[in-house]
Amino acid sequence: GSVWYVDISADGNYLLSGGRDGSVRLWSLETFEQVALLGEHGSYVRGVAFSPDGRFGVSASADEMIKVWDLSANSELHTLVGHTDEVQYAFFSADSHQIFSVGDDGTMRKWDRESGRMLAVMDPNGDLPYLSGKMLNENFVVAGNENGEIDLWNVSQQSLVFTFSRLDGEVLTIDIMASGSIMATGSDEGEVILWDIASRDQIQIQREHADTVVGVAFSTSGRE
Repeated sequence: GSVWYVDISADGNYLLSGGRDGSVRLWSLETFEQVALLGEHGSYVRGVAFSPDGRFGVSASADEMIKVWDLSANSELHTLVGHTDEVQYAFFSADSHQIFSVGDDGTMRKWDRESGRMLAVMDPNGDLPYLSGKMLNENFVVAGNENGEIDLWNVSQQSLVFTFSRLDGEVLTIDIMASGSIMATGSDEGEVILWDIASRDQIQIQREHADTVVGVAFSTSGRE
């Protein structure tokens, strides 16, 4: 089936993919061959991510579940259950010990990677589906919703700190520069915005795409 989402490991050696057929696959970027079919969800996969240490993977699905994968054994470690609607994306904390997930139920959830236990539910009480998210640093996470807003959460205190002003359309993708100073966002209206995180102001707006922006990424050098 169609591949809907990919992620590349920090060392650049492996690629993780999620498909419309619900499959999650690990690939070698040295041989360009499949290493393992890790497993399958009951519906299409909306997002995949490596842990920063490269030892684990996570996948988010329309089946309302998140799966955690042990990449040393190429096997499923946990199935995380708690969201009440499609899970749009999941990602790891900087130390690889925690997992964050966002979904159409309008919540962001925090999980313990080792036990699979849900640690917290962060709900802005707006009932707007969260469509994207990214770890800013060890204490803060950003999550984008379908109303063009990006919420900044203090995850240690489980409190909503700030909401970045609205974009045109749904916030489908977010990336953070390695320095942690700049955020890039993309929307279904073809808009890409660069934000200064400290001042919380827009630095640059680009509307050169004719259709949906499904991914944004900074280079490792941070210059692009």
